[in-house]
Amino acid sequence: MKVVAVYTGSVVVDYSIEPDEDSTDSTADLASLTTALDTLVSSGSEAFGAPVLSASTDGEAIIEDPTYNPAAS
Repeated sequence: MKVVAVYTGSVVVDYSIEPDEDSTDSTADLASLTTALDTLVSSGSEAFGAPVLSASTDGEAIIEDPTYNPAAS
């Protein structure tokens, strides 16, 4: 996982997941990792130390916080 940006205030993290160069099936590995991460985020778990209020993958919302406005950050 490569963190692209972190903003002040409530923590907003932009990241991208890149394939392992040594993997024999990086597409399947990435799909599996994406599914596992989406499941973890949407479960309501505080695995990241706090609840996740808003999350999306490839522009598709996993969790939507109607009060979140990135333009106001």
